[in-house]
Amino acid sequence: MGDDKKLPKPPKMYRRFVEKYPGLGLAWDAIGETGRQGPLSDREIRLLKLGVAMGALREGAVHSGVRKAIFEGFGAEEIEQAVALAAGTLGLPSTVAVFSWASETLEKHAKDIKKRKKTSKPKKDKKEKKPKKPKKEKKPKKEAK
Repeated sequence: MGDDKKLPKPPKMYRRFVEKYPGLGLAWDAIGETGRQGPLSDREIRLLKLGVAMGALREGAVHSGVRKAIFEGFGAEEIEQAVALAAGTLGLPSTVAVFSWASETLEKHAKDIKKRKKTSKPKKDKKEKKPKKPKKEKKPKKEAK
């Protein structure tokens, strides 16, 4: 996604598999690259892919998606909100399972999250200014008769 330098190293077993079957590794990379072509930003893609992993109840993909989301700049609260949003579709038992997988990865990479918070400046939401209420016009005082 964008700059792969900020993504963590793939797991050792993945690297061994790709070394043994380089053609499959190249095909996998081509699938990923083709999927990224379009109007979505890297951050949107990362969160969407995490959502797909959660929906498919793919434990390894959830761990990987959380790890990559951290390195894409997402904080724990954002990732946990994505998990909570899955509850309406997955149901509570499956969401708790996904939450446990995400939590394991968040705990394992807590230092990385803290580092990224210190080095990156969070984007501030522009708060909408409330329009000022028009001043009430003073009614002229009635003259006493």
